Amino acid sequence: MTGTLSATGLDTVSLAYRPERESFFDAILRQPHVPTAGGGLLFRERAPGETRMGAYPSHGVVWWEGRADALLSGTRESWQLRPKSDLGAVDRAARMALSDLADHWLDVDGETRRFDLTAELSFDEPEEGLAFLRTVSGMVAPRRKLAVWYGKDRQPQTVEVRQERSGALTERLYDKGVESGSHPAGMRIRLEAQRRPHRSRRYRPAHLAKMDMAAEFGRSLLPHLGAENVIAAGPNAATEHLAGMAARGEISVAKAERMIGTIALLKEYGRAVYPDLQQQQRRLRGLREAGIALDDTLPPEATVPVGELLRDAVESFRA
Repeated sequence: MTGTLSATGLDTVSLAYRPERESFFDAILRQPHVPTAGGGLLFRERAPGETRMGAYPSHGVVWWEGRADALLSGTRESWQLRPKSDLGAVDRAARMALSDLADHWLDVDGETRRFDLTAELSFDEPEEGLAFLRTVSGMVAPRRKLAVWYGKDRQPQTVEVRQERSGALTERLYDKGVESGSHPAGMRIRLEAQRRPHRSRRYRPAHLAKMDMAAEFGRSLLPHLGAENVIAAGPNAATEHLAGMAARGEISVAKAERMIGTIALLKEYGRAVYPDLQQQQRRLRGLREAGIALDDTLPPEATVPVGELLRDAVESFRA
């Protein structure tokens, strides 16, 4: 199969604590800090891995935030994903860092105010990963809106999924190889579900570590998919896929013939064969409704199983 799920786990985590003893707050607020928005403050001293600590004094809250791997490894250069079972260890390490800062033991349970569930896909050929991003950038989930960021080569680098009304960021799909400088474009793609639960729905880290995260990770990704066999395909592969759908009775032969004719025209003459932009968009939309994103930068025989890769990522978080 083109593309593989190479890693899954936690990236950024944020934990909040509500100390009951005034002596803890008196001690920690004496540490050097700078003010932040909303009446908060950020301590100048960092936790292991150069992760951050802060407080909201008026709310009686202290917090830790950073990459789970950086905290547990003690180095800011650590970028691995951590299994959700490590949330208990993250909680203990964050509590210790805040206790050391205050020189008072923090003896309350933490609550998870942010957790980023992350899956990483690896592709052997750059054009396959870029086709994956291009396909996802055209798939808008219900009650969501997309923002797509392009590189100088006009290839997509980041797809942001936001709530339609509030504009809150819920997912990011981006080229991690380009961001980190580790790989050429299209070879290392990350999918991040950024979760910031309301205070009333925050779980303790130890409880969250035991939960089934598949539905949480797939909350906005699954509505993208429609049919399970959503693919990005070169023209020959797209033709073969449509013929197979007709043979299985999934679409009528007449519909398959019509769409195969569209593919043949596009392959031979390009999109300029449809001078009417609306007509061109209708033809391409018909292919998308059949689960095919025709991608003319892929080799003619190439197929990228976008839907299957997304589903594999979601299932990887099953408890």
